[in-house]
Amino acid sequence: MVHFSLKQLQVFLAIAEHQNVSRAAAELAMSQSAASAALAELEKMYDIQLFDRIGRKLALNAAGQALRAQGQALLDQAGELEALLRTGLALAPLTVGATLTVADYLAPRVISDFARACPAARVRLEVANTSHLIEQLANFELDVGLLEGDCQHPDLVTRPWHRDELAVFAAHDHPLALLRRPLRPADLAGAHWLLRETGSSTRGVLEQAAREAGIYVDCRLELASNASILQMIAAGNGIGCVSRLLLEDGLRDGRLAVLDTPFLRLSRNYCIAMHRRKMPSQSLERFIAQCRQTAAGL
Repeated sequence: MVHFSLKQLQVFLAIAEHQNVSRAAAELAMSQSAASAALAELEKMYDIQLFDRIGRKLALNAAGQALRAQGQALLDQAGELEALLRTGLALAPLTVGATLTVADYLAPRVISDFARACPAARVRLEVANTSHLIEQLANFELDVGLLEGDCQHPDLVTRPWHRDELAVFAAHDHPLALLRRPLRPADLAGAHWLLRETGSSTRGVLEQAAREAGIYVDCRLELASNASILQMIAAGNGIGCVSRLLLEDGLRDGRLAVLDTPFLRLSRNYCIAMHRRKMPSQSLERFIAQCRQTAAGL
């Protein structure tokens, strides 16, 4: 027989997220004393301490970390069950993180396909660079991440998803584009680059490839938006590097040109990342399956 209540579990998870009882109580619309009592009863019931008390701050200890992953999965499943009882069709909401390039091109297709396959599903999309999404996944702030490039965080597991090719590009009338031949490393000497911010996978892949080729990347302008990079380079402001998927429109209408750089290794794998202690819900498993199905159809 289970002796703890879902309410106690909900209070524990809210305190784990906020590391503060009063903020957790406010989120759950309960008094601070009631939240404190619920946590105390849970710990007393099993003779266990789930947090280290540091002043007014509560920090999860090892036991709390273990319970958090299992507890969140159980609460998600309880939410699915309640939704099923209410409607017979609804699924637990998903919080999906996607890097900017994935969000610009692939994530909308995946979510649209998922919505058609599961009309009652609810998805919230958060967009950030790779390093920030890895941090959110490690802190259980996301159900799943759609990432560019490698992910080496010890608390996360990844599954290969889609092979992506990057390309160096410029305006159609840029001097390097007018050479109309494969470039040599010397051709890029003195080039002005417009790139994503430090921490983005796109920039990391380019800079690694450039180091291997002995090229210095002179980034004159950092932009957090792929669309802004495309627009500024189409207007003649230097050269850039993005996924080839994002260049389709600019190449089709003749505003942009891909620069042939055979000396740069510009490819990466997109991956699906989750916390290794997260138990996937039914809706999450369906979403991951949809990711693979949509990518296979590209």
